[in-house]
Amino acid sequence: MQYSSLLLTLLISRILIIFPTQVKGQVPYFETTNLGSYNPEAENGNPLKGFLSNPDWHSTGEMLSFPSSLEFYYLGLNEVMTGFNTFDWETHLESRLDNTASRSRHAIVRFVLDMPGEDSYVPQFLIDAGLKFDSYSNYGGGQSPDYYNNNLQTALQQFVEAFGAAYDGDTRIGFIQVGLLGFWGEWHTYTDNSGATDNWIPDSLKDDLVEWFDSGFNVTPIQVRYPHPSAMSAGFGLHDDSFAYETLDGEYNGGVSASWFFWRLVEE
Repeated sequence: MQYSSLLLTLLISRILIIFPTQVKGQVPYFETTNLGSYNPEAENGNPLKGFLSNPDWHSTGEMLSFPSSLEFYYLGLNEVMTGFNTFDWETHLESRLDNTASRSRHAIVRFVLDMPGEDSYVPQFLIDAGLKFDSYSNYGGGQSPDYYNNNLQTALQQFVEAFGAAYDGDTRIGFIQVGLLGFWGEWHTYTDNSGATDNWIPDSLKDDLVEWFDSGFNVTPIQVRYPHPSAMSAGFGLHDDSFAYETLDGEYNGGVSASWFFWRLVEE
């Protein structure tokens, strides 16, 4: 179950900013868990807020000079899951968590299957088992896995359960973004205004994923990209990957109205 605070992450030109909003009558997560050294230049007493970025986007020198108490990572599911109920946490995840902790910062982790413009991050054993893909050309192109596939859904459940068992409450982690589904792990497969690809992800799988994360993580806060009803009922936080660009619409955006803009969805 979730949590002591609503955590809102916003992406600003490859820089993230965190706004923790306290829930009345509850103790902040960062006061109940040993999250390590504080960085007073960055977070003003709360290590789970402030600007942050991704070490993969910058040189080490730039990262060290940037005042922050958090770091963000994308990780491919194929980097940690090598078979059904078979995982390699050491090679890719542990090294990143340790590197972040060595800088007295806390990691934000999002696992993905499909990053437009990049090779697929679907585990090879699922491809070998016959998983099909839908091709698209938008955003640099890519291959969207068949999210209705039973093997893929089973693998996702096994991953979340194992991930929670291994890392819930890990003090190197600030919070975890659900990710996994859709482009960039953002839970959508929008390619144009026709709606032809919008149903590539079944709503039932989104609800299942929320249930698995809610059951598997009782300490570490969890976020999703959009205010999906079951995620909001579970008390998950949110992250806005297009802050300022697609956050406010209408009068705040030159009169442009867009149903998918982040804050409009939050208000609805």
